Amino acid sequence: MEKTPPASLPPVETWTLSHPERGQIQVHIGTDQQLRDIDPGFPVAENGENPATSSGVPSEEESEVAEQVFLEQQLAKLSSDAPKQRVLIMIDGDPVGRLKDLGNSKLSLKPDQIGKLKHGEYTPPSPVLEAPMLKLESNLMNSWMRSIVFKAEGEPGIELDPPEGSFANKRLAAMAASPWKRVVYPLGAGLGKGGWALASLILIPMVIRFLEPVITWIRELLPDWEINIPWPEINWPEINIPWPDFGFPDFTAPDWVLFLLEYSKVWVPILIGLVLGVLALRRHRKSQELKRRWAAGEATPNQDGADADRRATPPRNGEGTEKSLCWGGMTDATIARETEREEVLAKARAAKAVTRTLAKLTSTQKNEILLAAAEALVTATPEILASNEEDIAAGRERGLNESLIDRLKLDADRIEGIAGGLRQVAGLADPVGEVIGGHVMGNGIQMKQIRVPLGVMGMVYEARPNVTVDAFGLALKAGNVPLLRGSKSARYSNEKLVEILQNVVEKFDLPRETVQLLPCETHDSVQDLITARGLVDVVIPRGGAGLIEAVVTGATVPAIETGTGNCHFYIDGDVDLDSAIEMLLNGKTRRCSVCNATEVALLDAALSDADKLKVVEALQEAGVTVHGKVSELEAFGATKVVEATEEDWTDEYLSFDIAVAVVDGVDAAIEHIAKYTSGHTEAIASNNVFTIQKFADEVDAAAVMLNASTAFTDGEVYGMGAEIGISTQKLHARGPMALPELTSTKWILQGTGQIRP
Repeated sequence: MEKTPPASLPPVETWTLSHPERGQIQVHIGTDQQLRDIDPGFPVAENGENPATSSGVPSEEESEVAEQVFLEQQLAKLSSDAPKQRVLIMIDGDPVGRLKDLGNSKLSLKPDQIGKLKHGEYTPPSPVLEAPMLKLESNLMNSWMRSIVFKAEGEPGIELDPPEGSFANKRLAAMAASPWKRVVYPLGAGLGKGGWALASLILIPMVIRFLEPVITWIRELLPDWEINIPWPEINWPEINIPWPDFGFPDFTAPDWVLFLLEYSKVWVPILIGLVLGVLALRRHRKSQELKRRWAAGEATPNQDGADADRRATPPRNGEGTEKSLCWGGMTDATIARETEREEVLAKARAAKAVTRTLAKLTSTQKNEILLAAAEALVTATPEILASNEEDIAAGRERGLNESLIDRLKLDADRIEGIAGGLRQVAGLADPVGEVIGGHVMGNGIQMKQIRVPLGVMGMVYEARPNVTVDAFGLALKAGNVPLLRGSKSARYSNEKLVEILQNVVEKFDLPRETVQLLPCETHDSVQDLITARGLVDVVIPRGGAGLIEAVVTGATVPAIETGTGNCHFYIDGDVDLDSAIEMLLNGKTRRCSVCNATEVALLDAALSDADKLKVVEALQEAGVTVHGKVSELEAFGATKVVEATEEDWTDEYLSFDIAVAVVDGVDAAIEHIAKYTSGHTEAIASNNVFTIQKFADEVDAAAVMLNASTAFTDGEVYGMGAEIGISTQKLHARGPMALPELTSTKWILQGTGQIRP
């Protein structure tokens, strides 16, 4: 029987640094399984088991006491049988380093080192002598991380921010609250670096003094042996060397010098510790001040004095002109980075300037633009397909898998479908100006709450050219200005689509900045977009788990989270099996690379062996590879089953693969879904109305399908038109995000001169 992960398992610690030029640097600390949920390439536990299942489940009373749970979590880190804590380093959602433990270490962030990271392997140890690098420091017992510092060439060391609730965060909070601790803590940490030597020098003599009577007693018990060894007598020749007489003057050192020399083994470690502590305190203060200046826009990383001096000196013999991630200095790469950043901010400023113009458009004007855009896309199909072919060729050359190629690929039918989405949006009610509430106050003031545009809407998405048009259509109808940051994989397709859309809006006397595409040369442009506070009103990520995590955790502007789709389909024992199989195949094989594809099939143990086998064979006959517990599936005659790992239950396949498990009724199915769901779509096939109602009531997801395929979770199918994405969060929006979800509200109060007493 599969074990249940402990409720008190410490959550992943995520340290962050939003660097204006380097991007979002994150250091995740957790178990193997927790880190594989973030980075599928993280190595499997050394014992081959799921590390998250190695501890017991706390009692209900313990789970209700927040402080007690916190203490359990911290003790779990120190427990000998607790899951091993590992380290994952990411930049803008891409893994760049994996460490086995929390010990003090340095990690090179040079491009040639980053490129060596392989799937399923830890970062190989190597001496780090120069920037850029990360320096990780843990406590003496290597049980928790004390500080993580990023060092780039020409920059002071910048500390990453520890997460709320961590030991390091509590330590910083204590330092902030107490001037005394602000000095003592860093000094103590520095002193700790020489602590073992100091402890040895102090404790060993004390232990010897304590044991001296015992040693004397043992010696008295031992016999007085006399051993005579006949050593040979060797007559060495005498050598007289006439040493010159230098006549040095007599010198007697002062008593304090003799004292220091005699006890140097004690005070030297203390002095070294104090110096290191002072340096750590200065680094912390400098780091906090520099981050404050970044946030206020008062400085960039290359504006410190030392770097300014270096920039003033021209490179010699081509030194410092490499175009790479070799950070620091005004290299060609730095110039390109500054240019890219300025392009993002300039486009954001231009988008902000357009918001008031779009907010004044009438519904008729918006609909005319949308219909014209749909027609223009269909007319330009040959040009769009030619650009799309460039992307596909480049993708295959880079080794993109076929599921990603499928997402990227356009054809005439798909373009017609994209245009149809715009026409459908044009036919929907305009949400802007809709009155959603209100009343009249007792003093006669009339109140009403109306929908208004959000403003500048940043979109970060992967290799889906259709999102470019979907975002434009929904944003325009909701009165928003889309700022699009698509994937480099779809660059040519996106450029062509945006060019067509800009030509359309220009014909309606609107600025071309009504829709803009941001540069995608580096991941840094994402960071530029999601930190453009004051210019961008909301950012929406749409893509894989790594992209969504990077955007949501790194954004300083409001972000709406769209989740991945690990969708389950439960077949109850009381079911029309042929209909259930048809729904299951539709959810899996219709389009396997989309987020509403079925990824896990749960079979009720009450089904006969013949019925279970029929389900598995139907999947295999459709070309789907079945994963699961081989012994469990072979028990009812299934063959050619691939043994499942933990990732088969936690991750999307986005391919012709599916995980199959046998569960003991609807209760066990709900438990399995609760453990592994991504909160997207969950489905049931059953003839029992009570079972169906229980499933609907107890499953927590954005969409619950009752005797229907998971493929129906789609904004267009819902009648919303093209969607921005499927939100799996619970604030602002949940499920398909269409027009109403892309607006905010404001209150309008109409009075006749009333004043408040």
